[in-house]
Amino acid sequence: MKRKWRYIAVGAALVAVIAAGRWLWLQQREEPVRGLAAQTMAAVQRGTLTASVSGTGSIEPVERKTVAAASAGTVAEVHVKDGDPVKKGDVLITFEREDDDAERQIESKRISLEKAKLDLESLQLQYKNAMRADENTDSIMLNIRAKELDIRQLEQEIADLKTQDAGPDPITAPIDGKLTGFDVEAGDRIRENAELGEVVNYSGMKLVISVDELDIAKVEVGQRAEVRADALPDRVFEGTVAQIADEGSSSNGVATFDVTVLLTEADGLKAGMSAEATILTMEKQDALYVPIEAVQSVGGRYFVLVPGEEENASREDEAPAAGGARNRQAARLQTAMKRVSVEVGEHNEDFIEIVSGLAEGDTVIIPMASSVPEQQEAPAVRIGGFRGGAGLPEGGFPAGRDPMTRGGGFGGAAPGGGP
Repeated sequence: MKRKWRYIAVGAALVAVIAAGRWLWLQQREEPVRGLAAQTMAAVQRGTLTASVSGTGSIEPVERKTVAAASAGTVAEVHVKDGDPVKKGDVLITFEREDDDAERQIESKRISLEKAKLDLESLQLQYKNAMRADENTDSIMLNIRAKELDIRQLEQEIADLKTQDAGPDPITAPIDGKLTGFDVEAGDRIRENAELGEVVNYSGMKLVISVDELDIAKVEVGQRAEVRADALPDRVFEGTVAQIADEGSSSNGVATFDVTVLLTEADGLKAGMSAEATILTMEKQDALYVPIEAVQSVGGRYFVLVPGEEENASREDEAPAAGGARNRQAARLQTAMKRVSVEVGEHNEDFIEIVSGLAEGDTVIIPMASSVPEQQEAPAVRIGGFRGGAGLPEGGFPAGRDPMTRGGGFGGAAPGGGP
């Protein structure tokens, strides 16, 4: 009986060992080769490729001008009040006469002018009589010319006195708009160059944003922009780049440049609202494109990886000289792709244009940093100057990412379905 139980125990142990061994064998077969994560594929697509530059700022009126006094004077009359709409050239303020003696001087000069005109008439009559009597008229002509000069001088003096008597020139509106910050009353004494308020044109709005020095070369006057205000999140306002600063400002070693976006319509916007402008810096219609991670460069030439065997691949290249079945499997999977030379064009942060080398619908492989077995060294591959990174890029095209979301609100970097 004891022997029987011993046989049963030994049999059970053998069954357990066999089961464990089979489980380990199945696990080894089913376990993916370490370092060979599933390669990410992407299709070559055709559509519109866009790039944009964004920045934030505050909504401002398109134009505002200061109301200032050109000269000192006492206010005689105020023709407007704060908040009134005005047109360019409207009289806002008139001034009192500053010289009380000017009127008396003007009257005295007028009397002298009348006497001079009478003297001139008398001389002209003498000249006519002398001509009839055939007498010498030279002295009479000299007196006539002298009297004419006296009359011209008196007329000029009277005009000058009238100008002085009128007081300082009235203050007028410099532009069309709304008068703000204006607080002036009759009798106030205004000093020269005093600022009395502003005329603000609220009918148009603009947004000034700061653009990094690395992006400013992409921005041009006339480019289209979209503006979104924090206070109106459901609305998008169209605009255009109106001005680019010639000189930047530096902060922490980084220079930025002011870019002015002029809004084509500003219904609902208020001066001072925070907003973001997205400027469309590139738009390429009917372009072939792939995820930017798929394009690599060696020696200044660009290429992509596509499924397939290299035409000149040899069996020695397909499997390492030493190593187990797993290494041979890794090598076969690693070489089941080939390089295709391509010519590239425009690009944004996510996609790059393929000018030649691929066709719409072709499949490209996005290299992954983990796609090389640990026993093998990854070839020295550099992303060709698009993101400045060296070596194989980590990860691939994000799973489920829709390229329609790129492009800063202009319909996406590439329309259509994602890879």
